[in-house]
Amino acid sequence: MRVLLARTGALGDVLLMRTALWWLRAGGHAVTLLAPARTASLLVGAHASQADVLLDADSPSAARLFGGELPPEWAEHLGTCAAAVVYSRSAELAAALSAAIPDVRWHAPQPAGRHAADWLCQPLAGLAEAPASSVPDLPVTPPSPVSGRSRDFVAIHPGSGSPGKNWSTERFAEVARGLEPDLTCVWVRGPAEAGLGPAPAGATELAGAALPALAAKLAAARLYLGNDSGSSHLAAAVGTPTLALFGPTDPALWAPRGRRVRVLRAPDGRLESLTVAAVLEAARELLATCAARALPCG
Repeated sequence: MRVLLARTGALGDVLLMRTALWWLRAGGHAVTLLAPARTASLLVGAHASQADVLLDADSPSAARLFGGELPPEWAEHLGTCAAAVVYSRSAELAAALSAAIPDVRWHAPQPAGRHAADWLCQPLAGLAEAPASSVPDLPVTPPSPVSGRSRDFVAIHPGSGSPGKNWSTERFAEVARGLEPDLTCVWVRGPAEAGLGPAPAGATELAGAALPALAAKLAAARLYLGNDSGSSHLAAAVGTPTLALFGPTDPALWAPRGRRVRVLRAPDGRLESLTVAAVLEAARELLATCAARALPCG
């Protein structure tokens, strides 16, 4: 059957849908994803944790749907869906979808008492079950030979969607200087980091990269270091060894999901309490663990 998943939000919010997509695809279902194309484009394709159809939640058609009206241009496709899971508090959206889909399940988008990725799977009861294997890495387009020939770099994203979730940029720079001498630094900057100051000396700055290019660059890194941010979720999703720093937000609910993820949380919830020494030690341990398992770190 075809199942619609409706989810809006920033990059991290959308990437946490990967587990639900994996459950449905492993169960043999086709999946239509109603989500913002700007954050969900990587979740569409033939891969085991991707949807095969994306309806852009930022489009005029979606605006009509969220207003409670079934868009005629989407009606035929929505009519092929046997079920829908709506991660939204919009009663208008649920009502509009109910006009075309027989089984519409509403589910609060914010997790309650469990990790967000697991919380988003809760309403899939009766539709799909957890596969025996874990969610596979998200596929990326390989970088060009010139940009991808060296994997000896750490990618550092010093920002997030909220200043309160940001560790000091100066401390990030200190960690970069304290890692292996031949491990260069790629300083990742998005719109939210415009005012965080320049990249540290010797670093290569990656600013304003399109989502596919950013995913490919992060996948090529030996290590990723960042805050509770969408970029951290992306690095984890593509299989990069990821060290995510948490302060006021709870990693039990919001930690990036991936097979090479380590979370370091300030015990008092204040990121300034995390020392350079503690972060540097965790980063070195993650690099060493990857090397000891003889796995490519990126």
